[in-house]
Amino acid sequence: MKTLDLAKILNGRRTYPAWSSGKTCPLEIEFDSNKVKITYERRNGGRRPRATYPRFIKFTPNLVWVIGFLKGEGSQSKGKSAYRRFTVTNNDPQALRFVIRTLKETGFVDELPDGCIKIGRSDPNRDGELLSYWSRELGVPKSKFYFPPKPDSVKRAKFGTCHLYVSDVLLRLTIDAIAEHVFNSMNSP
Repeated sequence: MKTLDLAKILNGRRTYPAWSSGKTCPLEIEFDSNKVKITYERRNGGRRPRATYPRFIKFTPNLVWVIGFLKGEGSQSKGKSAYRRFTVTNNDPQALRFVIRTLKETGFVDELPDGCIKIGRSDPNRDGELLSYWSRELGVPKSKFYFPPKPDSVKRAKFGTCHLYVSDVLLRLTIDAIAEHVFNSMNSP
């Protein structure tokens, strides 16, 4: 099984262009034999985002599937402020549960933040039922979910649609860097 070295994959990378200025910042990478610490200095002097991940990531079939799923079903937009978000929308609880479990197993997510999963639904009278269903199916506490103020007539799946949204620019950048590394290292036919 191949192992990916995040220190090498992230070395020399910059942040996505800021939506307001278009400027990028270099990532600052510190690592030891087990962990990679990622930070960057914001040009406006704001809070320094930071993340710590395992330095070596096992390139498992589960991780390959999740990367492919995220590239197919997740947000690829880098416009406006979308680059700051790690998002995926789906109505299949098994697929979303698998994504969450794999992110935890690889060390990218310890705990999902409260209110990071939006349940899109067409009938707000079923909120309690939908909340119980998604919480049970994903194995995630109810505090992690929220409903948008207005129903969405397009969300007609029996149990609505879940939108996993983690506002973490470094998680998004790291997953994108791994995907790019994997796709670039593949042999072309």
